[in-house]
Amino acid sequence: MLSNKDYEAIAEIISKQDCSHEHTETMFSIYIDKVELVFALATYFRLDNPRFDGEKFIMSCKQEV
Repeated sequence: MLSNKDYEAIAEIISKQDCSHEHTETMFSIYIDKVELVFALATYFRLDNPRFDGEKFIMSCKQEV
């Protein structure tokens, strides 16, 4: 189970990602680079748990085309 510390760290990781914005009359969208986000999360998880399998996590995040 994740703790508040984890939620805060994940939110911080997301907030630090480079993003692009799209604004139309009906909506405002923010796009985050998925690759950078996945690697940043994998790094955090690995620092938190030395047994964390970053490669498996990264492969699990790959989008099927």
